[in-house]
Amino acid sequence: MKKKIGAAILVLVLVAQLLSLPSAAAEQVYFTAVNESVLELTEATMPFWSNGFLYVPSTVFSDSGELNFSDSRNLTKQTMVFWMPSQGNNALVFNLGKGTVTDGNGESKSPGAIVRGSSVFLPVGLMASAFGLTYTNIPVSHGYMVRVRNGRSVLSDAIFADAATTQMEARYQHYLQSKSTTQGDDPEEEGPQEEETQGKRLYLGILADDTQLVGQLLDSLDQYHCQATFYCTETFLESGGSLLRRMIGSGHSVALAVESPQSAAACNELLSVATGGKTRLVYDPEQRGTGKTLEEAGFCQLRADVNWTGTGLWGYTTAASLLSKTGARSGNCVAWLGDQTNAAGLSAFLQMALARDDRMLALTETTH
Repeated sequence: MKKKIGAAILVLVLVAQLLSLPSAAAEQVYFTAVNESVLELTEATMPFWSNGFLYVPSTVFSDSGELNFSDSRNLTKQTMVFWMPSQGNNALVFNLGKGTVTDGNGESKSPGAIVRGSSVFLPVGLMASAFGLTYTNIPVSHGYMVRVRNGRSVLSDAIFADAATTQMEARYQHYLQSKSTTQGDDPEEEGPQEEETQGKRLYLGILADDTQLVGQLLDSLDQYHCQATFYCTETFLESGGSLLRRMIGSGHSVALAVESPQSAAACNELLSVATGGKTRLVYDPEQRGTGKTLEEAGFCQLRADVNWTGTGLWGYTTAASLLSKTGARSGNCVAWLGDQTNAAGLSAFLQMALARDDRMLALTETTH
């Protein structure tokens, strides 16, 4: 009897210890991957957001033989240069002291690099667009995975995220262990976390039906290194294969403009043919069906905080009105633009929103 009581007490003690463990076990992190390799996860090299731009450690490019970069750092001039020998005069020169960047022809680009301690972080969107790479920021277990790819990459993001589950879990557990051994360290020496900004997270929903218009909107989003969510019609899915792949490669979310689970399934097949992946994000712009039916079938229905289709986003004036509308809301904001926007209006809004330190992000299944 005494043995049983002792065992029960021991169990209670163990349960109490487990409940008192730090909440770091549930901490969200940013993994980094190059093609089919998940890189080491540390606080000192973890990607982060700053003023609407996603930054990754410079070692993603300098230490990866997969991406074929050459680089040079001049400590006296405080510059760091990246180039690809196969691309001639194509280069990016980061002035670490001034926070500026120019290309191989001396033309100014943005944004610049950020120095954190001994680590240099580069804007992944700029690096990708300058050197013909693609990158994605996708939700995974424990957080997100920032993946940089070139022509050597074989697996789609969905397949790779599934195949790399064990590797990411090992990286995550090692990361937690390393944190637990340094909990008493000076917090000023902790690695980079997501930047605190005065703005908010904005999620723009756009109807993708006209391929020419979508291409122009993607140009605007790329120019400002912002993301959005494109709700694609069946017609667009049938003809916009290259644009769909561009969306995914630039970190945007691809969703479906559908009215029923049956049409969602059919559109997902078209999406799979074009990109190798599917989505659960849906919206019925014409309200032909019911969102409840779609949700009961396992899809994630868009819930917009601001519906801007009645006003449209056509230029400076409507962009300023939308900025005021989103700014008046507390917390993050999902804005539905539909197909009532053009490149000029979108560019004006993005410029204003970034000046307010807002971040334009792509929707995920867990948003809201």
